[in-house]
Amino acid sequence: MNGQNGGSIFLYARDIDTPGNSNRFITNGSPGQDAQLGQKGEPGTSVTPWNGKIDGAPGWLAPENLSWAREIAGLHWSPVIVYWEQLVHIQARKGSLQHGWVKNWQKPKIIGNQWPTDALAPAKIPGTPGPGGDGGHVYSCHGARLQSVSAQTKGGSGKKAVDLDAVKGGTPTKSCKLQVGYRTHEFLPHGEAGVNGNGIMNWKDPKYFQVIERRTTRSYPKYPAPDAKPDPIDRSGLQKALPTTNPSYWVNPLTLDVLASYTRDAFRVGSPEVAKPLLDEYLPALEVGLRWTPPQKTGAAASQQEMLQLDLVLRHSELLDLVQRINGPNDFFGNPAGWIPGLSFQSNFSAYKNEIKGAIA
Repeated sequence: MNGQNGGSIFLYARDIDTPGNSNRFITNGSPGQDAQLGQKGEPGTSVTPWNGKIDGAPGWLAPENLSWAREIAGLHWSPVIVYWEQLVHIQARKGSLQHGWVKNWQKPKIIGNQWPTDALAPAKIPGTPGPGGDGGHVYSCHGARLQSVSAQTKGGSGKKAVDLDAVKGGTPTKSCKLQVGYRTHEFLPHGEAGVNGNGIMNWKDPKYFQVIERRTTRSYPKYPAPDAKPDPIDRSGLQKALPTTNPSYWVNPLTLDVLASYTRDAFRVGSPEVAKPLLDEYLPALEVGLRWTPPQKTGAAASQQEMLQLDLVLRHSELLDLVQRINGPNDFFGNPAGWIPGLSFQSNFSAYKNEIKGAIA
């Protein structure tokens, strides 16, 4: 998600005094959201390769061991054997319906009948960092002057996610399904008895050494976390003019509220003269603003403009009332000058006793 934008400032001030070079108006955007962390996939499943041997094939006097190591080494594709099927040639016997080449169902020698698998894709893709928020604007009539004391930069991008490491596929990387077969001689040894991986009575039939299927496992490469999207434009804040051409733009209703409150306090304590210079400055400017004819607007802008003018009229009436009261003969509470409130009976009685006591003494 994007960072929050910097808030804009509307500065309704006629004069600005900013000593030094410290930033006085800060409307920086906030950083964007940090990227979601990713989660790499599972590695492939590995299997145990076949060693190319069959141990315990039925023999004449004892079980025999057979080896296809030489044949496997001569394969051009150089696969690692992980799945194989054994075929056994059974000699025809009297009274038996089973003869010829059949799978060895009685003692199957199947090792690693599960293929090694590929590495899985990431379970969760790393997210993209959110862009920072826009810098806010400063609206005033002092743009060039405030440029050096304003900070209006856009927010930085969120934190980048961590790259996902590569995930390895299952081993062996190259594998195949191999079919092998051997003949069982019941009465006499065969011609290659005891050599080239054959037994005495069991002979590996080369016609039944064949690769049925080949496979190659795949690893999943490193997945780099994406960077934040580049900004095509500069989104830093700007110094802009106030949205008004009123010559008394700096006479804002909020400022007039503060002035009225200050004047009432000064009048209440008997020092209205301290507020008189401010009244002499604001009232003429307010009257100029009330005589100014604003440009015609429509919709919500027109309603807002009407409310502003009404606020100024109300503040003008309030300040004129205060001026008339200050210029009149009475104080803040409507009492004439020099008037002192009468004392209560208790106060008069206490003063009388103190006076008598002092006279006797």
